[in-house]
Amino acid sequence: MKRFKDILCVLDPGEACKATLERAVTLAEDNQASLTIVGVIERVIASIGMPKDTPIAADLQVAMVNAHAQGLEALIDPYRKPVQLVDL
Repeated sequence: MKRFKDILCVLDPGEACKATLERAVTLAEDNQASLTIVGVIERVIASIGMPKDTPIAADLQVAMVNAHAQGLEALIDPYRKPVQLVDL
């Protein structure tokens, strides 16, 4: 009997989370479960000299999100075939 049907794995791109990703992939394969991988990034808030909700803050947030997404893509790329990815 399958123990897991859906698995959610929250990752922060980097070498430290490779073991977590490998474990999640193994669990998904062993249980024929779907695996969803997400990353959480902090919202950029205004700091000294940067007014809240300015284009500079918005541009910085977009750049951080893009860098985070690229890191996740690079991390999961070796597992793309056995893992079905869904863009939200």
